[in-house]
Amino acid sequence: MSNTSATQLHKNPFHVLGATTRDDRQRILALAEERALRGDPDLANNARADLTTPRRRLTAEVGWLPGIAPRRAAQLLKTLSQNPLLLREEEGLSALARANVLASVWESVGEGYDKSTVAGFILESAKALADVDPTAVLRDINEDRSVSGFPQVSDVTQLEGPLNEQKRSHQAVIKAALNRLPTLEMVAAVDEAVSQSTANGTVHAPLLVDELVDSYQLEAQFFLEQESETALTLVQTGRDLAPAGEKGLIPVIARLEQVVGNWRRIAKPIQISAKARGTAHQASQELAESIRDLSVHLYNKHDMLDIARRLNTFLRRTFGELPNFNARLEEDEAHLAKLAKGASEAEQRKAEWKREISLRAEIGLFHPNILSINAEGISWKKAHMPLESVTGLRWGGVTRTYYFVARFSTYTVGVSDGKREIEITLDNKEIYSAFTEKLWRAVSWRLISTLLNTLKGGTGLKWGDAVIYDDHVELPRKKFFGKGELVRYEWSDTQIWDADGKFHIGAKTGKALNSVALSYKDFRNTIILERVIALAFKKPGLQKLSDLLE
Repeated sequence: MSNTSATQLHKNPFHVLGATTRDDRQRILALAEERALRGDPDLANNARADLTTPRRRLTAEVGWLPGIAPRRAAQLLKTLSQNPLLLREEEGLSALARANVLASVWESVGEGYDKSTVAGFILESAKALADVDPTAVLRDINEDRSVSGFPQVSDVTQLEGPLNEQKRSHQAVIKAALNRLPTLEMVAAVDEAVSQSTANGTVHAPLLVDELVDSYQLEAQFFLEQESETALTLVQTGRDLAPAGEKGLIPVIARLEQVVGNWRRIAKPIQISAKARGTAHQASQELAESIRDLSVHLYNKHDMLDIARRLNTFLRRTFGELPNFNARLEEDEAHLAKLAKGASEAEQRKAEWKREISLRAEIGLFHPNILSINAEGISWKKAHMPLESVTGLRWGGVTRTYYFVARFSTYTVGVSDGKREIEITLDNKEIYSAFTEKLWRAVSWRLISTLLNTLKGGTGLKWGDAVIYDDHVELPRKKFFGKGELVRYEWSDTQIWDADGKFHIGAKTGKALNSVALSYKDFRNTIILERVIALAFKKPGLQKLSDLLE
């Protein structure tokens, strides 16, 4: 609590001498002599000079209670000394008199005042100052001067200097009162006053609020610069740690959010004020851009969608007062949400794929062997091969007849990685069919893509007696003995068919109808080649097998 007997109004020359605005020169001189005899003659002489010198008197009148009768003025000063907060409810005062009274009440504000009370008080003072009409002030002063005998103020422009000085004085008093509050309470009070007076940045604030924010910004600048430097260091740390994965990055992001959260608590009134004035807080803009760049970098370079969305959400919450920037964040979020939805759908498809390819079967009665396939790979007996390492497939069955009656079938599946092969022999057709179906789902499209890209690179692949190219096939010319030279055929000049467990590729025309027969069971990836060529033949006008990649 400050000393309310030393407020601006108590220091005014009218109060020092006990004079009224209607006392003439002689009365003022007498009051000055009387005040000097009671002590402090210098104070009395200065007050006398202030009230009898025209220019200085005008400053004293503007700083006093224009338009207020002497008796009521005395009562206001008494209340100001005894219970200043009551004067916030005082009615019937001119705008300038109310502003001056409130400025003196501010000198009682200190610890113990909550943020909402202080914010409301700021808005009351701002409104009172905004309502001051120089013409009305001129009229009130001249009415009293007509009684006191002092010369009339001839032009309203003469009030411009004293009024501006008085407004600066009010700002200084309010600023001093705010500085007496605990820091966080002061910040919260300014924040609330700015938010209320601008409707969260959508309308202009009263001049006093803008001036208080400008002063607040100067005092907060060092703190904001220090915190911003720390935040930018964390942004760079995030970039440096990103290649190692999300685990080490999470604590850095959490610390960044904490630092910027502290920064935002102080910067928010400045951000809102700038928005209300149609500008953007430059320091906020620069810090926000740096964090957004980190978010974009983490997604584009490291596929960290969850962290990118986390940072975007944090940015929208922290820098929502930057209009143009916030619009970009909304676009980012829409894009990230779409990506997240796609990622979620991909995860669902992956989970479904895992279910679709999974199989476990026991082969044998007394000491069964386990045949299994799942997302981790293929297992048979003691051998295991990861799915991603599979480069070759072959399978097929052989049926034998005994004594023209009994029929017995065996089925073979070969899975290779280029260095070794797991060969699986089965006699149960249902297990064989189920296993090969799931094996096809698990690796076929990757092998098809690999084959097409190899052919697209211009490589010819030998398959049995044929050589497969992207835009043609070379088939051996038929001879009675041995193999003939290779003959080139465009794909449009060939035909394919399936017979006796083999895939046949042959010429469409010609006397010999040159062809090859490629075993599904004995040649690796014949089943892949058959699917590629069959798909290609279904595509009208296709000239190259790799056109399927488009």
